[in-house]
Amino acid sequence: MSIILTTENMADAPVNADPSRRERRERLLSWVMPLITLGAAIAFWEWAVQHWQIPHFLIPAPSLIVQTLIKDGPSLMISAWFTVKLPFFSLTLAIMGDVLLGALFALSRTVEMSLFPFAVILQVTPVVAIPPPDTDLCGQHVCRPVDLRVYRGVLSNSIGYGDRVAVCGP
Repeated sequence: MSIILTTENMADAPVNADPSRRERRERLLSWVMPLITLGAAIAFWEWAVQHWQIPHFLIPAPSLIVQTLIKDGPSLMISAWFTVKLPFFSLTLAIMGDVLLGALFALSRTVEMSLFPFAVILQVTPVVAIPPPDTDLCGQHVCRPVDLRVYRGVLSNSIGYGDRVAVCGP
């Protein structure tokens, strides 16, 4: 027995007409599928380390990582805070310096003509070749491309900009 689908009996066919149910399923799967994939990857990692007997100093098993975090957590968190604190401090200094440099460029044509080529060179020169002055004490490079963007932003607030905004909009 075969069923021939025509437009007459297609109207009776079940259609997923409940979009809220489909949206809930999609929203649930958008969380569940990455978690399942992450769990499978960690399980494979644990299995591979055990199966091939990889030394823990090359690739530690996830279970050993968790044990170490539980055992040595406080001392590791102190070291992690120092590691995180230094780049954020350096980034803050770089932003402050770049805002100052951008303001100087916008306020003084002489300063701009004198220092702008150096700002461009520092952006295009690899960090390894010439360490720019925005490296911190540990040699970490912090956010040099900010300065030219700050300079362009300060220039956009030039004389008459408020009048143009009033007439043309932002």
